Amino acid sequence: SKYFSPAFSPDGGKIIAVHIPPLQENSLHVLDTATGAVQQVIALPGNPFLTRPVWHHKNAIICIARQNHQMTFVQINLNDSSHITLMPW
Repeated sequence: SKYFSPAFSPDGGKIIAVHIPPLQENSLHVLDTATGAVQQVIALPGNPFLTRPVWHHKNAIICIARQNHQMTFVQINLNDSSHITLMPW
């Protein structure tokens, strides 16, 4: 597996990174910085390409989603993996 665009959480205890496995089913992984263990996997419906995640606060991230030659910003709630688009596609 491959990780791209890592970002540390505000407290430094976690890393969020784009995960791209061989089948190209893109997701975000929340990793524990001490152990490297995957704590959470986040995938959006329709499998948009996710990139450049940043922590919005300790329970949310914002990233860029690209699909069908269009891009938008997405905010993802880490408590329940719900998401909202911040701009129209």
